[in-house]
Amino acid sequence: MNRREKAKKFLNRFHIRDKLSRFFNCPGDFHPGKLAMEISVLYIFAGTLWILFSDRLLLKLTMDRQMSAAVSMIKGGGFVLATATVLYLLLRISLLKIQFMNQELKQMTFEDRLTSLPNRAAFYETVKRHMDHCPDNKMALMFIDIDNFKYINDTLGHVSGDLLISEIGKRLMGLSDESRSIYRIGGDEFVVFVHQYETLEEIESYAKVLLHSFAIPFRVSDSVLNVTVSLGIALYPLHGNDVDMLLKCADIAMYKAKSTARGRYTFYSQDIDMQIQERMIMENELWKALEREEFSLCYQPQIDVTTGRINSMEALLRWNNERLGLVSPLKFISIAEETNLINPIGDWVLFNACKFLKKVHDQGHPDISVSVNVSIIQLMQQDFTDKVMKTLSETGVEPGSLELEMTESVLIESYDGIKDKLRELKSKGIKIALDDFGTGYSSLSYLTQIPINTLKIDKIFIDTITNNGEDTSLTNMIIMIGRRLGLSIIAEGVETEGQLEYLKKYDCNKIQGYYFSKPLPQDELLLLLEKNTGQLNAQEFRK
Repeated sequence: MNRREKAKKFLNRFHIRDKLSRFFNCPGDFHPGKLAMEISVLYIFAGTLWILFSDRLLLKLTMDRQMSAAVSMIKGGGFVLATATVLYLLLRISLLKIQFMNQELKQMTFEDRLTSLPNRAAFYETVKRHMDHCPDNKMALMFIDIDNFKYINDTLGHVSGDLLISEIGKRLMGLSDESRSIYRIGGDEFVVFVHQYETLEEIESYAKVLLHSFAIPFRVSDSVLNVTVSLGIALYPLHGNDVDMLLKCADIAMYKAKSTARGRYTFYSQDIDMQIQERMIMENELWKALEREEFSLCYQPQIDVTTGRINSMEALLRWNNERLGLVSPLKFISIAEETNLINPIGDWVLFNACKFLKKVHDQGHPDISVSVNVSIIQLMQQDFTDKVMKTLSETGVEPGSLELEMTESVLIESYDGIKDKLRELKSKGIKIALDDFGTGYSSLSYLTQIPINTLKIDKIFIDTITNNGEDTSLTNMIIMIGRRLGLSIIAEGVETEGQLEYLKKYDCNKIQGYYFSKPLPQDELLLLLEKNTGQLNAQEFRK
């Protein structure tokens, strides 16, 4: 057996090779204390063997005390030198290992897993460092939030949502440089930190670049997604002297941008802050509104142009809060949608509208139908169709007496996610109405595809009809197209006799507006139904 084989056998016997391998590979179960103890024991063992065998060898080689002393000194010096070298190597390797592990830990701590962008912790550290070291610099935060991201998650699933976030992260990463760093701080929220700027034009120019970067659609799995973002901007030191205050102001400005119009940017101001605080109060009160029975329904009659009689009505939600007073639906419906409160509120509206309709039928008006506005959030519920059918069954209303009304923009934007529900509802006899037609896409190709029964012409078109019946809009064309598609046409916001005569001339089916009646409580509407003689005369409705 040669020396190499003997050394190999020795290493295998004491498992030294495995120990060294574990040390240099640094696996996840690496235990520094245990390994240090093993190395120390090995070192003591090797040192003891060295002393014993070297002394015995020295005694065999010479009996001269002077030579023996000299060799011992050389041997001891060599041992110290070898020991120092080994210790240096071990310490060097250990420190490099610790440095590498620290770098990995820092990367895990400060990097977002999904996008590889710096995360919230890195954001706080970087901004605070700049504020501490360069307090006189003008800096800015841009808070980015993806518009309608919840709809994407609900429609395509969370896996596709994560893929979209990852793709957005890649696109934003290309817009960072030495003076602008971009972070993902959570969910669908990103922040741009501008380290220094000179003029507001610089900030506005970069904000436009950010918004424009989303003009190119994202391809996620088998879907092509057109995504917009809302951007809120806060300035240091004008709007805040610390990270939290600046982030809060940018967040508030972002909400303002989102509530005004998607895909735009807004600078923070104190006026916006007050509006957001009012919104928070409204949101808190809204959570308790159903429990406190603060909601009520009014009904605006819809008059058949041919017969002059009321043959349908639109249910309109009202909220009267003790703290806020009468709150406009334009203010609280959007909050209800963002908080998902629209689902229980919508269920309440549907049930009570059908319950009142049953009462109308029982009092001798069986031909009256009711129109109920529904939100895209409600339609996205998997059991929405079942909820509607259950409500009709519980209230004793026939499906043909109910019409579900949704806005044009929402319907077309989310059509792929709700088309099957709409077709199922229509197949059961429930009518579908397209509200605010003409204010959104107004695409004729969509109009021929979506399963609707009714087209409601928005008030902005009716307002263009003058008192003498002249029209500067496309109202007559909308009526003609709707009639040719076999749809029932309702004109909203009729307020003058000239508008009425014009709509009669072009064969509009139904008319709704303050010229005939404002939205009425239940009892007043029942009285109006009793005296409706069938003459299309506004004076009759106003008595």
